[in-house]
Amino acid sequence: MSRKVIISTVQLPTPSYPRNVSVKMIREENLKAACSWLEVAGKRMSDIVSLGETFTTIGCPSSKYTFQELGEAVHGQVLTDCSKIARRYKMYIIAPILELCEGKLRNVALVIDRKGRLIGQYYKVHCTRGERENGIVPGDEFKVFSMDFGKIGIMICHDNSFPESARVLALKGAEVIFWPHVQGGWGEVAWEAVLRSRAIDNSVYLVSSAYGVPDNKAWRPGMIQGRSGIIAPDGLIIVEMGRRIGVATVEVDLDKPRIANDFTMEGEHEFKKDMLMDRRPDTYRVIIERKN
Repeated sequence: MSRKVIISTVQLPTPSYPRNVSVKMIREENLKAACSWLEVAGKRMSDIVSLGETFTTIGCPSSKYTFQELGEAVHGQVLTDCSKIARRYKMYIIAPILELCEGKLRNVALVIDRKGRLIGQYYKVHCTRGERENGIVPGDEFKVFSMDFGKIGIMICHDNSFPESARVLALKGAEVIFWPHVQGGWGEVAWEAVLRSRAIDNSVYLVSSAYGVPDNKAWRPGMIQGRSGIIAPDGLIIVEMGRRIGVATVEVDLDKPRIANDFTMEGEHEFKKDMLMDRRPDTYRVIIERKN
């Protein structure tokens, strides 16, 4: 059998807007840039593509605008424009934004299907301390979405600091986990080790979507890391953007399992089935106890 899926991830530029630019203009420029790269993913016949975390407000002068000012409606211009592209190319799109709904701020990933319909939303569970202090309300569920090719999960930025996030998604059946983020905290060595381990431990494809460095700027330590890409269930980075702006695309076969030598049985076996079979959840209770 074969379940081939073309996956793309967009690495947008990290813009720097002057303080006198309005939020409206920033949103419009960021959305315009995103749509141009979504078109590229569509022309590559992608089945699914993801943008980075809160992509419409990236680059906003943080000292000028409050999070309340940056929040936007779900059924707004992002959904309208992304839906058109999704319909045109018959492609799923993951579009993360900062949502303002009934006075509540949420860090959310919109999931749009091949017909341009909003079929679900994932709310970031592990909001950072700064986000919480600025009124962003965390989600309380790791959702898995059923696509026509299989099941996907989404975790946003700080979610990936916790191995439980990817594990819960995998236990719920996710075969591909998307990770839109604004990555600049861990450092590059840790980033790669953490992301590869999430893919290996859960035998899933891990798709990173972040921000790169514009051609007219030099990368320096401490900047957003870039390196949007796709990691295979064995931890191999099969495609990535480095620091560049653009779209990384690869075709994978979800029916091709990761085969590995088993620790207890002779010969090679499907890693994911053995890993799930050997779990001892009755011994993991300490994981759900909060420590101060």
